[in-house]
Amino acid sequence: MIHVRDVGLKQASDGVNWQWAKELDYTILTTDSDFVEMSRQLGWPPKVIHLVECDFPLRVIEELLRQNAVRISEFDGDRRSGVLSIRFSEVGLR
Repeated sequence: MIHVRDVGLKQASDGVNWQWAKELDYTILTTDSDFVEMSRQLGWPPKVIHLVECDFPLRVIEELLRQNAVRISEFDGDRRSGVLSIRFSEVGLR
């Protein structure tokens, strides 16, 4: 996993981050619903994993991702789907 701050894009616009992920064939992991809307408008790639209503510490987010590893892997291989939304209430972390 690469964070936008690690590649100098923390202050970049959503559009710049989108294009960067698209060019490198990365999936965007975000809490920002703007990327979901971008996917609806522009299609994919890049794919988007949207963590819905997520305002938790990194350790909790890591656990959420681990609990959803199979689901995320299946999403990655699904050519018909560009957005995966994961809610914390779905996995009992609230």
